[in-house]
Amino acid sequence: MIQIFGVNLRTIAVDLVGSAALFIFFAAKERGAHSDARFLFHNLAANLAGGYSAQEVLDLASHLARMQESMFGLLAKLTGKTPEEIMALCDKNQVIGVEDMVRLGLLHGIIEITP
Repeated sequence: MIQIFGVNLRTIAVDLVGSAALFIFFAAKERGAHSDARFLFHNLAANLAGGYSAQEVLDLASHLARMQESMFGLLAKLTGKTPEEIMALCDKNQVIGVEDMVRLGLLHGIIEITP
């Protein structure tokens, strides 16, 4: 995590923030976003093509479940939410706007950028 290195990080979202970018965004103690920014919360997934045995598929599913539990825990730690609250956001596979992010306590401010 970025905070381990003692960096006082501020992040500003200007477009879509999702997947791994959520971890970088939430690592900051101060988080802002342009009014048009959006945040994608989703569960882990894998697309399989080719010939896999049943055991290989089960092993992958088990790995994804462990990774997802770890992901929920880390995002909870970064945001001050519970793992269950993060899981509820991700289970909906949803894009959240800045107003709702502020209401959820995940965003500190909305920034208007003028040309």
